[in-house]
Amino acid sequence: MAVELSDEEMLRYNRQIVLRGFDFDGQERLKAARVLV
Repeated sequence: MAVELSDEEMLRYNRQIVLRGFDFDGQERLKAARVLV
């Protein structure tokens, strides 16, 4: 499943995207993740 970030999401998550170990791929994996609470 390919999940891409929109321009709005890139602006919203820009601060964490620039962190080492949490780049575009990490943000896309987080967006695609599901959690059962």
